[in-house]
Amino acid sequence: SLDTVLIEEVVKKVEPGGVLIVSEQHGVEAHYDRQKKALQALAATGRCTVSVGLEFLSWIYQDSIFDFRSGKISEADFLKKVDWPGNPFADYREQALFPRTTGGELLGLNAPRALTTAAKSRGLSGLTPDLQALVPPAFSEGHTLYRERFDNVMAPHVPSTSLDGYFLAQSLWDDSMAWRASEFVKANPSHCLVVIVGDFHASWGGGLPDRLRA
Repeated sequence: SLDTVLIEEVVKKVEPGGVLIVSEQHGVEAHYDRQKKALQALAATGRCTVSVGLEFLSWIYQDSIFDFRSGKISEADFLKKVDWPGNPFADYREQALFPRTTGGELLGLNAPRALTTAAKSRGLSGLTPDLQALVPPAFSEGHTLYRERFDNVMAPHVPSTSLDGYFLAQSLWDDSMAWRASEFVKANPSHCLVVIVGDFHASWGGGLPDRLRA
Protein backbone atom coordinates (compact mmCIF):
# COMPACT_ATOMS: atom_id res chain seq x y z
CA SER A 1 0.00 0.00 0.00
CA LEU A 2 1.06 3.60 -0.52
CA ASP A 3 1.69 5.82 2.48
CA THR A 4 -0.30 9.03 2.77
CA VAL A 5 1.87 12.13 2.97
CA LEU A 6 0.65 15.48 4.26
CA ILE A 7 1.09 18.39 1.89
CA GLU A 8 2.53 20.46 4.73
CA GLU A 9 5.26 17.85 5.25
CA VAL A 10 6.12 17.72 1.57
CA VAL A 11 6.54 21.48 1.15
CA LYS A 12 8.97 21.60 4.08
CA LYS A 13 11.41 19.70 1.89
CA VAL A 14 11.30 22.20 -0.97
CA GLU A 15 14.31 24.50 -0.84
CA PRO A 16 14.71 27.81 -2.71
CA GLY A 17 15.80 26.93 -6.22
CA GLY A 18 13.88 23.66 -6.00
CA VAL A 19 11.03 22.13 -7.96
CA LEU A 20 7.86 20.60 -6.53
CA ILE A 21 5.96 18.36 -8.96
CA VAL A 22 2.23 18.05 -8.28
CA SER A 23 0.68 15.53 -10.65
CA GLU A 24 -2.93 15.00 -11.56
CA GLN A 25 -5.34 12.78 -13.37
CA HIS A 26 -6.95 15.22 -15.74
CA GLY A 27 -10.50 16.10 -14.82
CA VAL A 28 -10.32 15.00 -11.16
CA GLU A 29 -11.48 17.87 -8.97
CA ALA A 30 -9.75 16.57 -5.86
CA HIS A 31 -6.41 16.80 -7.64
CA TYR A 32 -7.00 20.46 -8.52
CA ASP A 33 -7.83 21.13 -4.88
CA ARG A 34 -4.54 19.53 -3.81
CA GLN A 35 -2.62 21.70 -6.26
CA LYS A 36 -4.12 24.81 -4.72
CA LYS A 37 -3.39 23.58 -1.21
CA ALA A 38 0.20 22.79 -2.15
CA LEU A 39 0.69 26.29 -3.57
CA GLN A 40 -0.81 27.89 -0.49
CA ALA A 41 1.21 25.71 1.89
CA LEU A 42 4.47 26.38 0.09
CA ALA A 43 3.84 30.13 0.03
CA ALA A 44 2.96 30.04 3.73
CA THR A 45 6.44 28.75 4.59
CA GLY A 46 7.90 32.05 3.41
CA ARG A 47 11.00 30.22 2.26
CA CYS A 48 10.88 31.17 -1.39
CA THR A 49 9.00 33.04 -4.08
CA VAL A 50 6.45 30.63 -5.51
CA SER A 51 6.26 30.31 -9.30
CA VAL A 52 4.05 27.94 -11.28
CA GLY A 53 4.70 25.90 -14.41
CA LEU A 54 1.83 24.31 -16.32
CA GLU A 55 2.11 21.29 -18.59
CA PHE A 56 -0.59 22.68 -20.86
CA LEU A 57 1.48 25.76 -21.72
CA SER A 58 4.28 25.55 -24.29
CA TRP A 59 7.44 27.52 -23.62
CA ILE A 60 7.36 29.11 -27.08
CA TYR A 61 4.43 31.25 -25.90
CA GLN A 62 6.26 32.63 -22.87
CA ASP A 63 5.92 36.28 -23.92
CA SER A 64 2.13 35.96 -24.00
CA ILE A 65 2.21 34.03 -20.71
CA PHE A 66 4.18 36.90 -19.11
CA ASP A 67 1.62 39.37 -20.47
CA PHE A 68 -1.25 37.38 -18.92
CA ARG A 69 0.59 37.01 -15.61
CA SER A 70 1.14 40.78 -15.60
CA GLY A 71 -2.49 41.56 -16.44
CA LYS A 72 -1.58 43.12 -19.78
CA ILE A 73 -3.91 40.89 -21.80
CA SER A 74 -7.29 39.37 -21.06
CA GLU A 75 -7.85 35.71 -20.30
CA ALA A 76 -9.65 35.24 -23.62
CA ASP A 77 -6.75 36.73 -25.58
CA PHE A 78 -4.27 34.69 -23.55
CA LEU A 79 -6.03 31.42 -24.30
CA LYS A 80 -6.03 32.21 -28.02
CA LYS A 81 -2.37 33.24 -28.09
CA VAL A 82 -1.15 30.13 -26.25
CA ASP A 83 -3.36 27.73 -28.21
CA TRP A 84 -4.89 26.34 -25.00
CA PRO A 85 -5.49 22.64 -25.74
CA GLY A 86 -9.07 22.14 -24.60
CA ASN A 87 -9.02 21.05 -20.95
CA PRO A 88 -11.21 23.63 -19.18
CA PHE A 89 -9.00 26.55 -18.14
CA ALA A 90 -11.35 27.13 -15.21
CA ASP A 91 -9.78 24.05 -13.60
CA TYR A 92 -6.39 25.79 -13.63
CA ARG A 93 -7.26 29.49 -13.37
CA GLU A 94 -6.51 29.82 -9.65
CA GLN A 95 -3.22 27.93 -9.99
CA ALA A 96 -2.19 29.99 -13.03
CA LEU A 97 -2.96 33.28 -11.29
CA PHE A 98 -1.35 32.28 -7.99
CA PRO A 99 2.04 33.85 -8.88
CA ARG A 100 0.38 37.27 -8.96
CA THR A 101 0.01 36.97 -5.18
CA THR A 102 3.60 35.86 -4.55
CA GLY A 103 5.62 37.92 -7.00
CA GLY A 104 6.43 34.72 -8.87
CA GLU A 105 6.12 33.83 -12.53
CA LEU A 106 3.79 31.69 -14.61
CA LEU A 107 5.76 29.47 -16.99
CA GLY A 108 5.11 27.50 -20.09
CA LEU A 109 7.11 24.28 -19.92
CA ASN A 110 5.93 21.90 -22.57
CA ALA A 111 7.32 21.11 -26.00
CA PRO A 112 5.72 22.98 -28.91
CA ARG A 113 2.94 20.97 -30.49
CA ALA A 114 4.50 21.34 -33.95
CA LEU A 115 7.62 19.60 -32.66
CA THR A 116 5.89 16.62 -31.04
CA THR A 117 3.48 16.17 -33.97
CA ALA A 118 6.31 16.09 -36.50
CA ALA A 119 8.52 13.88 -34.34
CA LYS A 120 5.67 11.43 -33.85
CA SER A 121 5.34 10.84 -37.58
CA ARG A 122 8.87 11.49 -38.88
CA GLY A 123 11.25 10.88 -35.97
CA LEU A 124 14.05 13.21 -34.93
CA SER A 125 15.98 12.64 -38.16
CA GLY A 126 13.00 13.83 -40.20
CA LEU A 127 12.61 17.18 -38.48
CA THR A 128 13.20 20.42 -40.33
CA PRO A 129 16.05 22.61 -39.04
CA ASP A 130 13.52 24.97 -37.42
CA LEU A 131 12.01 22.10 -35.46
CA GLN A 132 15.41 20.58 -34.66
CA ALA A 133 16.22 23.85 -32.93
CA LEU A 134 13.31 23.27 -30.52
CA VAL A 135 14.59 19.88 -29.27
CA PRO A 136 15.89 20.21 -25.68
CA PRO A 137 19.66 20.13 -25.19
CA ALA A 138 21.03 16.69 -24.31
CA PHE A 139 17.65 15.15 -25.18
CA SER A 140 17.15 11.53 -24.13
CA GLU A 141 14.17 9.22 -24.46
CA GLY A 142 12.73 7.70 -21.31
CA HIS A 143 14.30 4.52 -20.00
CA THR A 144 13.21 0.93 -20.67
CA LEU A 145 10.82 0.54 -17.73
CA TYR A 146 9.13 3.83 -18.60
CA ARG A 147 8.71 2.58 -22.17
CA GLU A 148 7.19 -0.69 -20.94
CA ARG A 149 4.68 1.20 -18.83
CA PHE A 150 3.92 3.52 -21.75
CA ASP A 151 3.34 0.60 -24.13
CA ASN A 152 1.03 -1.14 -21.65
CA VAL A 153 -1.15 1.96 -21.43
CA MET A 154 -1.06 2.98 -25.08
CA ALA A 155 -1.12 -0.38 -26.88
CA PRO A 156 -4.94 -0.71 -26.79
CA HIS A 157 -5.28 2.73 -28.40
CA VAL A 158 -2.36 3.05 -30.83
CA PRO A 159 -1.17 0.72 -33.65
CA SER A 160 2.02 -1.08 -32.67
CA THR A 161 3.83 0.55 -35.59
CA SER A 162 3.09 3.97 -34.10
CA LEU A 163 4.30 3.32 -30.56
CA ASP A 164 7.87 4.45 -31.26
CA GLY A 165 6.66 7.81 -32.50
CA TYR A 166 4.25 8.32 -29.64
CA PHE A 167 6.94 7.47 -27.08
CA LEU A 168 9.32 9.90 -28.75
CA ALA A 169 6.69 12.62 -28.36
CA GLN A 170 6.14 11.62 -24.71
CA SER A 171 9.87 11.86 -24.08
CA LEU A 172 10.05 15.25 -25.77
CA TRP A 173 7.32 16.48 -23.43
CA ASP A 174 9.22 15.23 -20.37
CA ASP A 175 12.59 16.56 -21.51
CA SER A 176 11.22 19.95 -22.53
CA MET A 177 9.49 20.43 -19.18
CA ALA A 178 12.61 19.36 -17.29
CA TRP A 179 14.84 21.62 -19.38
CA ARG A 180 12.68 24.72 -18.99
CA ALA A 181 12.11 24.10 -15.28
CA SER A 182 15.79 23.60 -14.53
CA GLU A 183 16.77 26.68 -16.54
CA PHE A 184 14.22 28.76 -14.64
CA VAL A 185 15.34 27.78 -11.14
CA LYS A 186 19.00 28.21 -12.08
CA ALA A 187 18.21 31.75 -13.18
CA ASN A 188 15.89 32.40 -10.20
CA PRO A 189 17.47 30.70 -7.15
CA SER A 190 15.15 32.45 -4.68
CA HIS A 191 12.09 30.87 -6.33
CA CYS A 192 10.42 27.51 -5.80
CA LEU A 193 8.79 26.22 -8.96
CA VAL A 194 5.59 24.19 -8.64
CA VAL A 195 5.06 22.10 -11.77
CA ILE A 196 1.50 20.91 -12.45
CA VAL A 197 1.54 17.95 -14.78
CA GLY A 198 -0.35 14.80 -15.77
CA ASP A 199 0.24 11.82 -13.52
CA PHE A 200 1.89 9.58 -16.12
CA HIS A 201 4.73 12.08 -16.53
CA ALA A 202 5.48 12.06 -12.80
CA SER A 203 4.72 8.70 -11.22
CA TRP A 204 6.80 5.55 -10.90
CA GLY A 205 9.96 6.95 -12.44
CA GLY A 206 11.28 7.38 -15.95
CA GLY A 207 9.50 10.62 -16.77
CA LEU A 208 9.76 14.22 -15.63
CA PRO A 209 11.42 13.67 -12.21
CA ASP A 210 14.18 11.55 -13.74
CA ARG A 211 14.80 14.07 -16.51
CA LEU A 212 14.94 16.91 -13.97
CA ARG A 213 17.60 15.05 -12.00
CA ALA A 214 19.56 14.43 -15.20
